[in-house]
Amino acid sequence: MAQSDTTERSGGEPNKILIGVATIVGLLVVLVAIASGIGAAIGTLGFAAFVIGAIAVVRGGATWARIVGRRAAAAVGVAGFVAMGIGGALTPETATDNTAAEAAAPTSSAAPTTSAPRTTSAAPKPLVAAPATTMSQAPVLPPAPVMAITCPNGGTAASLVYGQQISAAAPYSLTINYGDGDEYTGDDQHLAAIFSHTYKVAGTFAVSAVLTDSAGQAASASCTYTWTKPVQAATGGSAGGSSSGTVSGGSGTSGTGSSGAGVGVVEAPAAGGASYANCDAVRAAGAAPIYPGDPGFQPKFDRNDDGVGCE
Repeated sequence: MAQSDTTERSGGEPNKILIGVATIVGLLVVLVAIASGIGAAIGTLGFAAFVIGAIAVVRGGATWARIVGRRAAAAVGVAGFVAMGIGGALTPETATDNTAAEAAAPTSSAAPTTSAPRTTSAAPKPLVAAPATTMSQAPVLPPAPVMAITCPNGGTAASLVYGQQISAAAPYSLTINYGDGDEYTGDDQHLAAIFSHTYKVAGTFAVSAVLTDSAGQAASASCTYTWTKPVQAATGGSAGGSSSGTVSGGSGTSGTGSSGAGVGVVEAPAAGGASYANCDAVRAAGAAPIYPGDPGFQPKFDRNDDGVGCE
């Protein structure tokens, strides 16, 4: 009677293990079948049989699973392996991301839909700082130049100096036309030479000047000068009321005459009746400067042979 109780207890324990394992495997197979289909369920069942057979082979059997001996255990393992292959063959291939998205997307009969091509994201490019742009600024110009020139009124002198007023950024250049065909160009360091001139003939002259400053800005000015030669008075003797000289002519005769304390050579009368002993006399008569062809002109008055005497 005692032996019968022991046999029942020993047979009841394996039954509980078998029932528990079968229950777990069955639930797992059902869940896999719902989630992935019958093929995946068969593969799961085969995997479980393969694991149980492998354990039974190692242990020489599995009483709780009714596997007696290694041969039966090997048969169970092989059957499980075959079931895994069958399940894998029956399991459909997993849909790609694009296929699943296309299948899940609703279709419209109005217009066909096309899936966008898959693009691989390129490696991010390094940030390159954009070159700084500088706004070009217009150059700052100096104030515009201002110039004025003044000609003497009622001129009786051939040589004169023009009045001038200049406000300009130096260095600047200036070109002046004196109105008699003569023109001169100078800079701000030679204003005295620019604004002085000597006329050789009488007349009315339109004087004009153009100034250009360091920035290229220009200013102009003009005036008119009229020169009237004074009437030259004739003189008949030397200054101080005394005269002396030597007159020679004919065939070698000569005579000497004197009056007062001074002794000198009597000059021959010049053309036109005017006669000057020297440049002081020319200036005193208002005839300076004197030119060749003018009444009373003598070569000695033009010592530098520039065509202008008693400058």
